[in-house]
Parts: sequence; C-alpha cells; structure tokens
Amino acid sequence: MPDYGFGVSVAQTGLDSARLSLQVTANNLANMATPGFQAQLPSRFTAAAVARPVGLWAGAGAVRVLPEAIAAGTVEGPSLANMAVGPLKPTGVATDFALTVPGVYFPIGTAHGIAYTRNGAFHQSSQGMLVTAQGNPVLGLNMKPIVVKGPITVQNGSVYTAQGKLAAKLALARFTNPGGLQNLGNSLLTPTPAAGRATYVPALGSDVEPGYLEGSNVSLTHAMGALITEQVQFTMSAKAMQQASSLAAMTAQMAKGL
Repeated sequence: MPDYGFGVSVAQTGLDSARLSLQVTANNLANMATPGFQAQLPSRFTAAAVARPVGLWAGAGAVRVLPEAIAAGTVEGPSLANMAVGPLKPTGVATDFALTVPGVYFPIGTAHGIAYTRNGAFHQSSQGMLVTAQGNPVLGLNMKPIVVKGPITVQNGSVYTAQGKLAAKLALARFTNPGGLQNLGNSLLTPTPAAGRATYVPALGSDVEPGYLEGSNVSLTHAMGALITEQVQFTMSAKAMQQASSLAAMTAQMAKGL
C-alpha cells in the first residue's frame, strides 16, 4: 500500500518553503525605501533546485530556485543577500554616508556587541557622537565611538572638525562570506559563524560618498513578479497538502478495516 504519510511530509515542506518565500519577498518590498537595504532570498530551497551563477548574490553554495520545483520538497540551504550597490541619492547632509562598493559595512556599537550596517543615515547626538537613527554609536577604525563637537566634514574616509583637525578615521568591515550576516532589524546585521570574522580596514575616499545615501537595491519589478509567482506556489502547495492529508486519512481508515 502506498505510503501517503511521506506524501504529506513532502507537501508540508513545499508549503513551508512557499510560506517562507512569501515572507522574504514581503520583507523586501517593505524595505524598498530603507537606505542600504540588501534584497534577500529565502534560506530554504527546493531539493530539485538547479545551481546557477548568481553574480553578486552572496552566500556559500549559492543556488537559484526554479519556480516549478517548489513542490518537490525542500532542503536547508544558505541565505542569500543581493550584494549589488543600491542607487546613490544625494541628501546634502554632512553626516549621511553612502557606501559605493559592495561587501563592506559600517561597524556599529550596540548593547550586545558590534553590529554592522550599510545604512549611512547618521547624525550627531547632543554630545557630538556620530550615531544611527536609533542612537547607536558609529565606531571608528580604533573601534571607539566617533565624537566631534560641532559640525564635521568627511574627506577621503576621514572625519574632520570644522577647523580642519582630524577627528577619526571611518572603519569598514569585510567578511569572508557576507551571506552569513543575520538581520537584527533597524538596518543592523550580526555575523553568524558562516560569515567568518570581521576584518576592519580604513575607509578610502572611493569607498564612502558623504552627503549621499545608498538606496535599497530591491527591484520593484522583480519583487512584484516574485510575489505573484510565490502566491501561486503557496496555493498549489496548500492544495497538495490537503490532498495528501485526505489520502493519508483514507489509508489509515482502510487499514483499520483490514
């Protein structure tokens, strides 16, 4: 007699995969206006997915998922982040910094240790500390908060006082596998073991554009297309789950009568 319990298991994994894909795509769309946001792909992929070149999509063993493979069952896979630099938008604000190269991040001090971000929408606190929108300090190359009394200017990756005195050197963090960074919320990322250790390098003039912000690299066209496809996949997986469950129940009932 066929094992319909296995069919239920396969249908469930397909349903879980479709649900996760919807969540990731919805999050991408919700962050289209978030500076420095990098579009994500879900961390679970179909067992029938085919590995393809992914360009600037980062992640160990990166694969692309074929839409038609969604119902074939899923396996755990790497999370992926689109590493392409988003569009640069001028703001004219001296404490706004856009990163112009992929795969680097500003180190940020938090209550739980150092986090990382590409969102350069910073400002100075009342004490002159350079901070994020949530008040977390931006760390310089010496891994200390950058504090400047009065206005600042940034040239060649260095922070200067209004009098032209060097106040700090901006630091950038690099990782062996940026795809191993995990989202903490509020544009902050934290490394998992898969990311490797952070390597800190001084920011160069070509790395940081003051008075600009890097826009999100989410493509509205691609995200909306993915959303439509994933909704169809979710509906199909839900129907498959229902049918598999019905067959398993019928099989169990028949077994009782033997």
